[in-house]
Amino acid sequence: MLEPAENTAIRLEEHEQFNHKIVASAPVGIIILRLTDGGNILSNELAHDYFRLLNDDDKQRILTIIRQKSSNI
Repeated sequence: MLEPAENTAIRLEEHEQFNHKIVASAPVGIIILRLTDGGNILSNELAHDYFRLLNDDDKQRILTIIRQKSSNI
C-alpha cells in the first residue's frame, strides 16, 4: 500500500508529464515564464525558438505586460 505522500508524488509526476506533452504537441508556440525574472519554465520548440530571437528590451516589455495582466486577476 502506498503512503499518501507517495500517491501525491506519483500524481504530481503524472500531471507534470501530461503538461509537457500538451505543450510540446500544441500547433502554436506556448511558453510559461517565471514572473520574477522572466525565466523559461516550460515551452514548446516553436515558442522557444521565437523567444530566443527577441532582444532583452522586448523580453522585458513582454514580462511587464504579463505582470500587469496577472496583477489584474
